[in-house]
Amino acid sequence: MSELSRLELYRRGEVRFILNYIMRNNENLRPIFKDGQYTFPDLDKLLKGISTKSILEELADHGLLERYPVDIILTCPECRFNDLTDRYLCPFCEGFELERGTMIEHYDCSEVAFQKYYVKNEKLICPKCHNDLKVNGSDYRKIESIFHCIKCKKDFSVPKITHKCLRCSHSYSYDTTKLKTIFGYIFKEDFRDEVIANCKSEVPIINLLKENGYLVESPGTIKGKSGIDHIFDIIAHRQNNEKNIFAITVASSYEKVEPEVIVSHFSKAFDANPSRSIIVAIPTLNEDGKRLAKLYGIDVVNGNTLKEVRKIFKEKILSINKISF
Repeated sequence: MSELSRLELYRRGEVRFILNYIMRNNENLRPIFKDGQYTFPDLDKLLKGISTKSILEELADHGLLERYPVDIILTCPECRFNDLTDRYLCPFCEGFELERGTMIEHYDCSEVAFQKYYVKNEKLICPKCHNDLKVNGSDYRKIESIFHCIKCKKDFSVPKITHKCLRCSHSYSYDTTKLKTIFGYIFKEDFRDEVIANCKSEVPIINLLKENGYLVESPGTIKGKSGIDHIFDIIAHRQNNEKNIFAITVASSYEKVEPEVIVSHFSKAFDANPSRSIIVAIPTLNEDGKRLAKLYGIDVVNGNTLKEVRKIFKEKILSINKISF
């Protein structure tokens, strides 16, 4: 994938969220098997409902992550679910009422039956000729792991194995089972500088806020009036004043930031209702974006460099709050 397509990817909050997580010494993302599923529990908890797997796959498709196989699992050919149970069936009548055990063949009378039918008074006695069995390998032999079908009365050593899906109840044989490779992901170090430049643009803003007594979360969430948690690049408020909240989105582009960033921010801010909505656009918003920001009452900070962003952001906050930095 091209640099242009990656820059588009970096605009999305959930992508920056994951990449920031990776940058904190989590370069190797390996799924954990629990309750019949492979998941990324730490990321799943942080993303709160957003599909971790789909984002990781997208990052891999863009070349930022390298896949490596962790496991191959069986999935249902009907619903693609992977919570399956194996079923052993009789290969003759496909009955499922089977018993398994050790069989004994008595050489003298050719009787073949399960060992339990030979045991009497702690001795092995042939149920057919009633003679005692003395030496294994001499007058009798044991045959381990033999199946017996209660329905058709036949014996066999290898059952017919089928799979049953616990979601849709579909049953099928091994030759129609779908195989699915489970991947882990490793961050490609070649992209570290690019990711930091595009996904860590909030660093100078975070530092500025912290230096001046703000409590900062990055990324941070605000619960909206709807009950939905909305992720913003930066959430900040003064100590002991959690009602005066800044919700800040940081966006960057190779030319100008598109208006979709404004629309996305506003859709979250409308429900979250922070004290101030702020867009940091690097290097700047395009004209449509500027008009939308003004219409929606969103404060905008533009800057060609991180140093310039810090300077203008400081002036913007000063004008909003009439505080001295």
